[in-house]
Amino acid sequence: MRSRAKWLVLVAILIIFQGFVYQQFLVLTESGLRVIFANGDFNDLFWVCLAILIIFSVRAITSFVIPTISAKLSTAAIFEMRHDLTKHILQLPQAYFDKTSSGDLIMRLVNQVQQLSQFVGQISVKAMRDIATVLIVSSYLIYKNFYLFSVALMVIPLIA
Repeated sequence: MRSRAKWLVLVAILIIFQGFVYQQFLVLTESGLRVIFANGDFNDLFWVCLAILIIFSVRAITSFVIPTISAKLSTAAIFEMRHDLTKHILQLPQAYFDKTSSGDLIMRLVNQVQQLSQFVGQISVKAMRDIATVLIVSSYLIYKNFYLFSVALMVIPLIA
């Protein structure tokens, strides 16, 4: 996994970048709608729509790239873990095989490694993305209006 650390860092950077893109969408829609409704200028509407299209395109690209990289990383990690586990099993003494059933051994080789892969490849990436999005959007909301953010924090548990 150490050889793939640069890819994990890239995934983390892309997740943080995706959070900032979402925050810019919030900024743009707030300021853009004010400009459009205050001035009624069609040219401003065009630029706001174009910026929103670019923002969602960047978000779509990162939403494709992040799972692709993490799936490749988790597949490689599964391969390495199964290889290491098989090497370890081949070096175990005969007494271990006498007291362990073959079904238990196969389950360890297949299921447990697969579950660990899902955790590394999908669950941890989703958790990082959600945490980054919450932190970035929350900091923007605190910056805009702390009182409104506080009220939203009180209402969220009632909604969820």
